[in-house]
Amino acid sequence: MKRLLAAAITPVLALGLTLSATPAHAAGVSDKDFVSVATVAKSYPALKDGMREITALPNVQAATSCKKSATLKVKAGKSAAYGSTDTSAPIIGVNVAQMKTVKLAKRVVKGNRILSKCKSITEDGVTTTVKPLKAPKLGQERVALTATVEQGGTKVVLDLYTFRQKGRLVEMSVIYFGTTPQRAKSLALAKKVYKTGL
Repeated sequence: MKRLLAAAITPVLALGLTLSATPAHAAGVSDKDFVSVATVAKSYPALKDGMREITALPNVQAATSCKKSATLKVKAGKSAAYGSTDTSAPIIGVNVAQMKTVKLAKRVVKGNRILSKCKSITEDGVTTTVKPLKAPKLGQERVALTATVEQGGTKVVLDLYTFRQKGRLVEMSVIYFGTTPQRAKSLALAKKVYKTGL
């Protein structure tokens, strides 16, 4: 699962599209801040027999340009990946991070807003197209984008939603492999992810 996720998002990680999030209600982040596999499966049934893996998130990235980013240390953070052996299923990523200050949380949102306007970025011979998406009205700030890249003859699409409430960031990504993005389902899931992440 880890290798699959890493291989899928390597091209977009080169752009600094690392998921991140920050809690407004508390200084800590726990496993309870992440939705269950059953909740994810309500939007994406192919993930009903999938798995959730939660790991520590010590840092997040804040883009400063289309090709550069700054590494920001979080006060507390965790990352969750939801996946399945079903190749038609997308991979869902959720990061929840408590930043040390509201200013730092704003930098992450600003960075993803910069990325959403980059249009086309080439790194190490790999070209990724980037476009802004409409984000649901959640939190004090929000931004969404979609990044598309060809990987081994397969079209890989990553949709990224970032929300900020005070110093807390909640971010969700959906990675599709050769399938059409289902954004209505993503928006419904993003609302649950945001509510749980706070």
